[in-house]
Amino acid sequence: VEYWTPTAIERLPAVLVTDGDGRRPLTVSLEIRGRVVHVQAWRVDFGRVPVYLLDTDREDNHPIDRWITDRLYVADRHTRLAQYTVLGCGGVRMLDALGIEPHLVHLNEGHAALGTFERIGTLLRGGTPIAEAIEIVRARTVFTTHTPVAAGNEWFPREEVEPVLGALHRDL
Repeated sequence: VEYWTPTAIERLPAVLVTDGDGRRPLTVSLEIRGRVVHVQAWRVDFGRVPVYLLDTDREDNHPIDRWITDRLYVADRHTRLAQYTVLGCGGVRMLDALGIEPHLVHLNEGHAALGTFERIGTLLRGGTPIAEAIEIVRARTVFTTHTPVAAGNEWFPREEVEPVLGALHRDL
């Protein structure tokens, strides 16, 4: 039997990442399913290594969107695609908001692959020609997989992607 209970955040070794004055959570926004989704981050330190966990459980999000980061590997494909958008695109935006510019991005499996398009889009908006933007992102990305067979890798047809990604899909 599977059941879920609320997590007592105050009992975890995590701190909500805040903006410059420390009064409000630092957030980035994405359009998912035609709605603006606000993403915040929690920081957990493992020794000297900070790990940022992305979270959509915010009162200013639609009730459905608050569940995007609730649990992983759900059966619903639209929710998984929304999770991949938060992790990939939201992750790139959050790193930028934090002032972190990685020299190399490691993608394990395809979960954060949409971040590659977000990085290309950022370069394009800055005036970089598309061929050069693709080459820059390619040179600064490493991809690994532990499931190198077609059955272990997810793909989404256009009719599933467009309703979820909306503006992100059109912008690129």
